[in-house]
Amino acid sequence: MSPRPLLIPAIIALLTALFCAPAQAYNQPETWPQPLQDKAAAFQPAYQLIQQKDYAKALPILQQNIRDYPQAETIDYEYVWGFYCLAQLSRFQEMEEYYAIILQRGYTGEVRDKVTDMNRDWASRIIETREALEKRLDEPGARHTLRKLAEIEAAHPAPGRKQIGPFERCYDAHRRRKTFCIGSSEPNSLRPWHISLSTSELTAARKWHPPDPPSISIGLATALAHKEIELRKVRDVAFSSVTMRQFDSDPRHREFPDIWYYIVEFSSTRPALRFAEAASIYVLMDGTVLQPRPGQFQPAY
Repeated sequence: MSPRPLLIPAIIALLTALFCAPAQAYNQPETWPQPLQDKAAAFQPAYQLIQQKDYAKALPILQQNIRDYPQAETIDYEYVWGFYCLAQLSRFQEMEEYYAIILQRGYTGEVRDKVTDMNRDWASRIIETREALEKRLDEPGARHTLRKLAEIEAAHPAPGRKQIGPFERCYDAHRRRKTFCIGSSEPNSLRPWHISLSTSELTAARKWHPPDPPSISIGLATALAHKEIELRKVRDVAFSSVTMRQFDSDPRHREFPDIWYYIVEFSSTRPALRFAEAASIYVLMDGTVLQPRPGQFQPAY
């Protein structure tokens, strides 16, 4: 018998094995590695807490995942959401470390991982983080962190990422602004007010260089504040405290160094009444008493 008739079925069987078997394997559902399943299961409670705005409880879960799975394909979830939580909790210095890692690993835009074959775009979350930081710029250290985040962006150029990032734009706008708020009413105040200074007023303001004696003493500042209370006809208040404060008091980032002022507080003498918000008197080192402006502060750029 000739071997030729047996050769054809053998070739067909070989071709079937080569082409059909990979197709079957391709159609099988992909299974995540067990460590990644464990990380995803741990992330879900953190995400639920974030949706409930409980950032203080969500952050430790994210940080634990970073410690347990530092090189996981989906660890960008933990870093970007952790960065967002840090801004909400005013933990500014830690934000700088997280953002450097986010940029180094390329988590600023569209991220695609090999395991899930999914795309994630983190740009909007980073912008929301910037907005959360902007709301806290009057807190100590916030302006310094804003500047550092801008520097981190400039130091980590990446293909596909705009060379001027969200923090660079934000910092540049605040650096160039023309008015600065140094005091304001409570956010839910029925009669909101703020006290602001322009760049020209700050440039012209009298400086104080410790340990030299200040231009006006605490006693004189308090006397000027008492006189201002009489002029405003604020009733049922009494002297409470006096504080000397430096403009933009974060020592690592002073746009106008050596500008100091007094805040003289008067509290209500009638316990049934709320604290008299108008009884906070701001006095510059040349004796100028600053007048509150009505409404919420709107910076002029």
